[in-house]
This record gives sequence, C-alpha cells and structure tokens, in this order.
Amino acid sequence: MPSKENILSDLRRMRLIAKGAYVSAYKLRDGQNLSPSLLVEQHAENRPGSTAILYEDVRYDYATFNRRINQVSLALRTLGARAGQKLAVLMDNRPEYLMAFNGANKNGVVSALINTHVTGQQLEHAFKICDPSFILVGAELLERLEEVADSLPVPRENVLVWSEGEVKSFAGGKDFNALLDEAATDNPGSTGSFDVKQPCCYIYTSGTTGLPKAAAMSNGRFLKAAFMFGYAVVGLTESDVVYQSGLPFYHSSGCVLGWGSTLQSGAACAIRRKFS
Repeated sequence: MPSKENILSDLRRMRLIAKGAYVSAYKLRDGQNLSPSLLVEQHAENRPGSTAILYEDVRYDYATFNRRINQVSLALRTLGARAGQKLAVLMDNRPEYLMAFNGANKNGVVSALINTHVTGQQLEHAFKICDPSFILVGAELLERLEEVADSLPVPRENVLVWSEGEVKSFAGGKDFNALLDEAATDNPGSTGSFDVKQPCCYIYTSGTTGLPKAAAMSNGRFLKAAFMFGYAVVGLTESDVVYQSGLPFYHSSGCVLGWGSTLQSGAACAIRRKFS
C-alpha cells in the first residue's frame, strides 16, 4: 500500500499538472494579452522584494530587475524601435541578456537570439535572416561582430554595445549603457497590450545540416512551454531557485525552459555565464 507521503506527493503533482493544463488551455487562449514581460511586471508588483536573478555576487529582486528592464524598453523606444521590429541579441549569459529580452518584449519588439559560437558566414547569415532593425551586442563579443562588420544588415548607428565595467565601443555604433543611464524606470503602458499570438523571439536551429534557420516563437508558445515544464514536469514554486548552469539563453532550453519556467512560478534564476 502506498505511504501517506507518496499519496500526498502524487496529489500535489496531479494538482500541478492540472494547473499547467488550465493555464495552457485557458489563460493562453487566443485573444488573451499575456507575455513574458507582463509576468515580470506582475511579480514586481506582487512580490517586489523576492529574488529574481542571482549572478556571481549580484542579486536582483523583482522590483529592481523590472525597473532595469523598463530602462531597456524606454532606451529602445527612444531609438525608434516599435512593435514588430527585430532586435538581434549577441551576448553571453548574464542578467543583461534577460533585461534585453524582456525590455524588447515590453515594446512588442522581437528578440532574435544569436548563437554566440557561430562566426564568419554563419554569423552573417544569422543576422541577415532575422531582418533586424537593431543589433545589441555584449562588449565581450565585440571582436566577433567586428569580423563581419562590413556585411551587417543594419547601419552602424543601429549597433548598440552593452558593456560590463570598462566601456567599449563599435565604430559608428551607440553606447547602450549611456542610453540606459538616461532612461526612466517606470512601466511602459505597452506591456499589457500584446496578445499571445504576438511574436516573442526567434530561436535558431543548430545549423548541422546547413546554415542556421530562425524559428519564430510567439508569446503564447513561449509561455505554454514554460508553464507546462515549470508546473507539470518540475513543479516549481516561488521559493525555488532554477540553476541556469551553462544552458545558453540563445537556446530554447535556456531561454524558454530555464528562464520561462522561472518566470511562470516567480522563482529565482541563478545564472552562470558559461558551463566551463
């Protein structure tokens, strides 16, 4: 006969599976305005002091994290970014990656998540096929961008450099740190205006059988995978910590299952820059 503990564990898992199915079938039905960045705002309002991000010796609570995301959103809007445009993101795993992803999402701007290991022709191709209006590059990967500088699909002034510590630059590009310093931290009014069918991001195939292809993912598809994995498979709660140890944010396992499942439960995400 099953023990009382096993029965309670099974009942809890059944409730989580039911909740995941409910969210996927009801909350994410057509016409609903829901997005990853709206969840950030909700956590920031309801649980402002709870830990959102752990990275090296830095901790962001949801309120602080959301304010920084709002600065990204405003900085992009100041540059003229608008819903439906694409932002190509080339950056190592770090909190700023998620700030960029969610800040763009608040504007309805689609993030194209570029593989940080591709170079040369593959990198040129990855940029071109997503048809970006802007490229956001982490200063740690500037040399890689410089290698394909003459074939970028955007004007140099639309290359945005986000530095850590020492500020680095790209000839003709913009210092994104400076733009953020001037940006307000208030929630934009646009966050809740995008429905589940709105494109959220482009995630690339590995390119093992040819050049990488960009697969579009909507807000609804992103959240459905996150809710089902977070609730039904893992059973995450707001007191948990998801260890993002080496799973790159440019991959669905890192961005959708890692960050997305963290977000659906209001847990904390502990980020490691690289696996080794």
